[in-house]
Amino acid sequence: MTETQRDNRLPRNQKATLKQNKNFRPAILLVVLALLGGVLFRCTKHQGVRDQARRPNIILIGLDALRADHLGIYGYSKETSPQIDAFAQQSVVFDTAISQAAWTTPSFMSLLTSLYPSVHKLMEYPNPGQLDDNIISWPVLMKAEGYLTASFNGGGYLSGKFGFDRGFDHFVSGQMYYKNAPRLFRDALAWIGRQQDQPFFLFLHTYSVHRPYWPPPVYRTRFFLESETEIDHTFSLPPREWDHWQDRIKAGRIDGEDIRKITALYDAEISYVDEAFGRFIQELKLSGVFDRSVIILTADHGDELFDHGQIDHIRTVYQELIHVPLIIKIPGAAPERIQGWMESIDIMPTILELIGLDCPAVQGESMLKAINKGKMLRTYAFSEGGKKGSIKALLSREWKYIYDTSTQTEELYHLLKDPAESQNLVRDYQRVRENMRTHLQRILSANAELSKNYVQRTVDLDKDLKRKLRSLGYLR
Repeated sequence: MTETQRDNRLPRNQKATLKQNKNFRPAILLVVLALLGGVLFRCTKHQGVRDQARRPNIILIGLDALRADHLGIYGYSKETSPQIDAFAQQSVVFDTAISQAAWTTPSFMSLLTSLYPSVHKLMEYPNPGQLDDNIISWPVLMKAEGYLTASFNGGGYLSGKFGFDRGFDHFVSGQMYYKNAPRLFRDALAWIGRQQDQPFFLFLHTYSVHRPYWPPPVYRTRFFLESETEIDHTFSLPPREWDHWQDRIKAGRIDGEDIRKITALYDAEISYVDEAFGRFIQELKLSGVFDRSVIILTADHGDELFDHGQIDHIRTVYQELIHVPLIIKIPGAAPERIQGWMESIDIMPTILELIGLDCPAVQGESMLKAINKGKMLRTYAFSEGGKKGSIKALLSREWKYIYDTSTQTEELYHLLKDPAESQNLVRDYQRVRENMRTHLQRILSANAELSKNYVQRTVDLDKDLKRKLRSLGYLR
């Protein structure tokens, strides 16, 4: 088998670990975590929306680098996402979902394991390492429960080298889906069409919104001014020009016109993906699969569009990077909007409880009860960023506290009054700062204790993988 396409069998050590985790909770560790303020949750049986004879399919769609605030359903003024917005009208929409990391590998691995990045340890850039064999991921669980499992994804930092292929019967990863959302959805539909009565778990991913921002010509000028008929190719930010742009940013030579054009190209990428997504949903409806499936649309992170002086992600944990869309279509459930924090690590336990499956002890919490109430149960949300994962963010109902463990620098923002995070109030609200810092430290201590159970294995970034990462602007 090639690296990009592989049929997987569950390794023996994964089978053994899975059996242990179904009925085993380390008592000493749980006591320690309780004392530190950390919590491990376990999914419970729930009849949800299915009967025993027919479990729903699970379709998880991750649109890389998609900001929530550039979608119409989240209040964006431009018409970037009519198809996603229409899908949202039939779904549960989470207003403030928070990603657990500001770049691809740690974020998606947290979603698929329901563990924070500092626990599963795949968080260091540019080589995050490989997932510990003892960590049970979502596809491994679904495969063990009799689901067919498949993933079609853009590769790069979702390569099987990092452990993303585990548990998948069918894993197709690579350049063919890199900036080609239509092909991604076509191939997924072809795979779905070959399945019979067995329920499936399908994970789809594309870098089509990710930089470089250069959609097909028909979309390229969609959000430009009428007077603009041509676009300088430099606005696409291809990797070979990335250093040039970074130098311009540092020198302060980026003006409002530059920012507007770059943002227009980013929005055009969203429009391109949105239309492909709409066709995918339409085909699912025509085939009858739509009504039998839980469909989750989300992102791993957003992209900074000079909100804080950069065009990038990874380096910070501001809202443009960690506030992601989260839209879940549940068979038989009424459309609903949910306010309050939802973390990406909550998705897996929520869906497992919804379909009546057990899961091992995880850090995410099922929010199924909260969905029925229209309000989330989380008091805080947590995220991690920076090239070494040293930047931590804690969000409460009103406040956001950012702490860099490597430099000991602190930031404090009143999100309700300052959603753009432009005024650092860390010197003005000492009591708030202390309360937020104390709670953050409890989370960090709990993560450090839990992470002792896992080992980060090194990965060789071969020439082919490095080439793919350069094409995304990650490596020089």
